[in-house]
Amino acid sequence: MRAFLIFVLIGISLHTAFAQKNLYYRAVSFRHDNDINFFSDKYYTSGIEIKWYSPVLHHSPINNILLPGDTASLVAYAITITHHIYTPEDIFTADIVPNDHPYSSYVLFGEMKEQYNPEKHRKMTSSFQIGVIGPVVGGEIIQNSLHDRITIADPVKGWHNQIQNDLCLQYMAQYEQGLINGKFVGLYSNLQMELGIPQTQAITGLKTRLGLFSPFYSGPETYQSNAWYLYGFTEANLHVVNYNAVLQGGLFNKNNHHVLYNMNHTFWDFRYGGTFVYKNFSATYGVEINSPIFTTALWHRWSEVTFVLAF
Repeated sequence: MRAFLIFVLIGISLHTAFAQKNLYYRAVSFRHDNDINFFSDKYYTSGIEIKWYSPVLHHSPINNILLPGDTASLVAYAITITHHIYTPEDIFTADIVPNDHPYSSYVLFGEMKEQYNPEKHRKMTSSFQIGVIGPVVGGEIIQNSLHDRITIADPVKGWHNQIQNDLCLQYMAQYEQGLINGKFVGLYSNLQMELGIPQTQAITGLKTRLGLFSPFYSGPETYQSNAWYLYGFTEANLHVVNYNAVLQGGLFNKNNHHVLYNMNHTFWDFRYGGTFVYKNFSATYGVEINSPIFTTALWHRWSEVTFVLAF
């Protein structure tokens, strides 16, 4: 089954996209996730995502395997860097804890395409990323360096049992449709597919916004904005999971000391928070809650902060 994923990714056919309007959108986005706010240090414990938007990426050959659009679409492109760290619930033993989350971390580099359609009230996002999972990513160094700087945090001892080095290839496609597009209230559907390594899953759900905001399908919030917005949001999604490398290990390297196969093939995530936008700057604070992702897991939550600056 895992080998099939590689053939599917390599076999994604080239296509000819319709003429689209490429936005002259230049921006940097930085997002940081961490569960320290909830005095927790387990499962998905820390993550960073950086996006660099530039119209120059319109010429990238990677666009040939990203979602096509139509003539009404407004398009923005970004380079993406993603780094995630995962640990078990018990991080103060050097031994493998059966039925607990394996240590793992990965880094992905890629390109993303965002398409906004004001006429059809929709947004489509697609991306392709390549990277590595395993010790070479430096999850142990990053986590223990942070713990060294926190007086109440002890060293994490079990990283020698982490998922070993392996290749990651990830394709993502997302379709968001506006259902209620009011001036102060919005309701949107979400349908998303992730194929490859580290994740193969389908995601579907709903998102609401309440407050003062620009239509999500009109373009990036900080694109040529001379206004300010302030709104809250809630989101609920169902995940249907086929494969998860941070639990099951990578595709090629079978020399893992600790893997789990008792993952839940369905789980829920819930997200809520708020966003402030002023001209070319935006800030978001949110909380995400996951139901158990494997049979012996607990519910887990973490906070996120995202800053976007357009220029």
